[in-house]
Amino acid sequence: MDPPVAIAATENFEAHASIAFDARNRLWAAYEVSGLAGAEFGAYDTTGTPLYEDRDIRVKCFDGNAALSPPAI
Repeated sequence: MDPPVAIAATENFEAHASIAFDARNRLWAAYEVSGLAGAEFGAYDTTGTPLYEDRDIRVKCFDGNAALSPPAI
């Protein structure tokens, strides 16, 4: 078994991943990204990013040991 590979491992808020395999047995992952304080917003702490604001979706494809990212749109 190969060692685990991180799909997303930055200091940004990265969450809500969805994964699927395609017909060529490649793993595809889509996940939500926001800034450093992406989840730190609420009634008492308003220094972060509010829910549904400043969110992006990232996609990666894992083909064997290679992690491929499509160009940004």
